[in-house]
Amino acid sequence: MTQRRVIVRGHTLVEFVIAIVLGLVVTAGAASLYTTQRSVFERAGDAMRIREAGLTALTLMGQQLQMAGFVPAGVARFNSPPPLFGCSGGRPTGADDSVACEALPNRSDGLVVRYVGDNVSTWPSATGQSTDCLGQAVTNTSAALGGQGVLVVNRYFARVSGSTGEPELYCEGNARRGPRNRWWKASNACGSSTGWPAG
Repeated sequence: MTQRRVIVRGHTLVEFVIAIVLGLVVTAGAASLYTTQRSVFERAGDAMRIREAGLTALTLMGQQLQMAGFVPAGVARFNSPPPLFGCSGGRPTGADDSVACEALPNRSDGLVVRYVGDNVSTWPSATGQSTDCLGQAVTNTSAALGGQGVLVVNRYFARVSGSTGEPELYCEGNARRGPRNRWWKASNACGSSTGWPAG
């Protein structure tokens, strides 16, 4: 009787190592593709948020620029300061009728917009008064206006925030003096759902 030899052949260690290496290469390629796509998606989302926030800020500033120099029809004579004043490489400071420029380290420009606000041409506050760029009630009085409105002075400038390191657009209205109020941040939309800043 002859015995038949059955030779059992398996995979060699070299074949096994090659299969593992090929699997790792495919897995590394898939992981690299995933991280690249995720990074591109995040950058596209950031760019969209910046565009939306910029559009909101420019829309609100555009509304203010359209009001520059406005005086209600009922006011016969009102000699106001120039309706627009700009600062090259600085922000507007000083009294509302004699604005000066203060240099900013980031060389951003500043803008002052002046107009006479009344309850018809501007958004009224909760108490029915004209408001500035921050939505604060303006209560200054001028005998030249004869109770027909109030002089609204809005100042805009951009600077890099000390806390976030990102550029921000600031607005200071003449309703209330105090700390500067952040109005728009490059990486974020406005502070509230209405587009006006919070606080």
